Amino acid sequence: MKLAVAKETLAGEKRVALIPESVKKLKAKGFTVLVEKGAGEGSFLSDKEYVEVGAEIVSSADFKSADAVLKVRAPSP
Repeated sequence: MKLAVAKETLAGEKRVALIPESVKKLKAKGFTVLVEKGAGEGSFLSDKEYVEVGAEIVSSADFKSADAVLKVRAPSP
């Protein structure tokens, strides 16, 4: 199963749906994890930290291949 983590767009929202430690655990269970470029910046998490645990850094256009998109807040219209 392929999961995608979207960057939050709501003003003031600094959280991210998955932290690198969670990505590491999901990867160990066989999941593929895509993380939108810069998704963790508000939480002081770099793209490099996600890559180090096995995530792929992508643009939102690459979410088409994901089985589920993870966000903290509901997607904007």
